[in-house]
Amino acid sequence: MSLGRRLLNLARAEIYDAARRIVGEQPGRGRDATAWSFDDEPSDDQPSRSQRPEPEAFTHPETAPLTPEQDRIHRYYANLELPVGAPRVSVKAAYRRLVRLYHPDRHHSDVERQATATKLLLELRKAYEGLLAHLDEEDSKRDLRRDRSKNRPPDAV
Repeated sequence: MSLGRRLLNLARAEIYDAARRIVGEQPGRGRDATAWSFDDEPSDDQPSRSQRPEPEAFTHPETAPLTPEQDRIHRYYANLELPVGAPRVSVKAAYRRLVRLYHPDRHHSDVERQATATKLLLELRKAYEGLLAHLDEEDSKRDLRRDRSKNRPPDAV
């Protein structure tokens, strides 16, 4: 994958994420677009404007707005070209693969490409470190819950 293709994929991921947030706030977009019409005259299978729910009442669970922390973690996964929730082993492997591919030393003949690769590598490093910190935090929370469940007194029968 070329450097230009990588930048295009990152831009596409950002645009998709912004569109997903917009779709989550407006009825009649995305997967439910056939259920709503913005025409003045409703068809037989579509409700009139007065029968449509208010935007606050229309939220699909998959398009519910993310918290800033969740949004940041989703963006980190996208930067490393991984699905959300990928394990630590996949995060490390993806980071190493992308560093080998986009390291600035590979583009030493073109100053502009080297500068772009340097910026890209900084973003990859930030995503990698952020995901490792997030996964460490999740692991410690899981261990804490496991320890608490072990220390619970047995239920009286």
